Amino acid sequence: MIIIGIGLLLFVVAGNKGNTEAINLLNSFCNNCIIEYYGEDKGYGIKANKNIVHGETLFKLPFKYMITSFDYYPWTTYFENSDQSFKLIPRLIYEKYVNPVYSPLKSLIDFYPKYYNGFYNMTEKNLQYFYSTFGENMKFESPIDCKVAKGYYFMKARKIPDIEKCSECLNDDVFMWACQAVLTRAFNFHKVNYYKLALHQNLPKEQNVPGSVLLPGIDVFNHYPRKINNNAISVRYDIQYAENPPQAIAKSDRNTVKGEEIYISYGPKTNFELAILHGFILENNSDDLQFIAVLSNINNCQNYEPVQKYCPFAIKKSVLNYEIINYLYNKITQKNTEIKDIYKEINDINNYQEMNNFRLVFQGYRNSIVTYKIYKCRKDFRESLKLVKSQEGKDYYEKLVDKLCYLSNLDSFKHLKVVDRVLLKGLYERVFS
Repeated sequence: MIIIGIGLLLFVVAGNKGNTEAINLLNSFCNNCIIEYYGEDKGYGIKANKNIVHGETLFKLPFKYMITSFDYYPWTTYFENSDQSFKLIPRLIYEKYVNPVYSPLKSLIDFYPKYYNGFYNMTEKNLQYFYSTFGENMKFESPIDCKVAKGYYFMKARKIPDIEKCSECLNDDVFMWACQAVLTRAFNFHKVNYYKLALHQNLPKEQNVPGSVLLPGIDVFNHYPRKINNNAISVRYDIQYAENPPQAIAKSDRNTVKGEEIYISYGPKTNFELAILHGFILENNSDDLQFIAVLSNINNCQNYEPVQKYCPFAIKKSVLNYEIINYLYNKITQKNTEIKDIYKEINDINNYQEMNNFRLVFQGYRNSIVTYKIYKCRKDFRESLKLVKSQEGKDYYEKLVDKLCYLSNLDSFKHLKVVDRVLLKGLYERVFS
C-alpha cells in the first residue's frame, strides 16, 4: 500500500457521527465486519463480526464509489494541468457543495470528518515546540502544501462561471478541510488501474502516470497500535483492484479475534509524524523514534544545533544507537574509529585506559538521555499555547503533548535499560571476570 501523505486517515475523528445512510452503505461492502463508533477521541473504526485470518477479504468497494484524480466531472478542465495529488481537492468541494444530485457517493463524502487536527492547524510556535522537542532534524514532507495550494485553488476556481453563487467554494476553511481530507485519506492510484476499472481497457506502459484515489470505507480502518507478529504475518497489506466487477479490495494483514477492532498498517510512522499530520499518537508504536542531545561546544556532528550547542541523535527504545557511541568515543579518545559491535570491542580491551574510555562513553550516553530528553519535554509549550485562540484548541494540544511527552519519557527510560545492559553484560563482566 502506498499512501500519498505521511499517513492514511485521521484517527481522532475518523468519520462524521450520525450519518446512518453512509454507515449502512459501507457496512454492505464489509465482509464479516461492521463500522463501529469508538467514542469522541477515537471516532470510527471497523470491528470483526467473526474471527478474521490473515489474507481474508475484508472490504469490497465498487468502482462507482471511488473518487480518482483521472475522473471527468464539470470542473475537470479548470484543473486539468494541476498536480495529480491536488486534483482531488476541488473534486471534494464540487461534490459536497455544488453537485445538485444527492447520491450515495455524496453521503459518503458527508461522512468524512468535519475538521482535522494536525500540521496545518498548528501555530508556528506549536510547530517550533514539536520540532525542538521531538527532533530538529526530522523533515516534514508533504505532496501538497495546503497553505500554498490554497492560493492556487482560488486563482483557478475564480475562473469557473457563477462560482460566486457557491459561498463555500471560495471559503478558506472549506479548502483546508478538503486539502487535509486528501492528505490524510488518499491512496496512490495509477492511470493503468483507472483504464481497467473505468474503461475496461489496457493502457500502454509509456502512458501510465501516478494519480490519487479516495476509497470511502477502506479509509476507516485505523492504524495498528501494536507491533505486528512477524512470525504470523509474511505478506504486507495492500489494496487490490479487480476488473469483473470493477472494485477495490482490502485484505487483512493480521489475525483478528471476533469483537476486536480490525487494524491495517499505514507503514512506518513515528509518534512525532502521527501527531503533526494526524493529531493522534499510539501507546505501543514499534516505529517510534525519540531524540536526545549530547552537549557540544563545537560543530562536530551532523545536524549540530549552534544556538543551544548540542548534537541531536535519534533513539529507539530497544536498540542501541551506535552513532552516539562512536561520537562520544571519538570525542573522548580523539580517534576516528567506527565501532560496530560494542560487546566485541569491550571483550578485546587489554588495558585500564580503554576500559575507562568505554565507561565514560556510557556515562555520557546515559546522562544525555536523563538531562536532555526526560526533563525537557514540556519546556516552552505552555507559551506556545497562548497563540491558540480557542479553548478547544488549547485543550486538544495540551492533551496531545501530555501523552506524547509521557510516552516519549517512557521510551527513554526503556532505552536506558538497553544502555545499562551493555554496562552490566559488557564492562562489569569484563572487569570482574
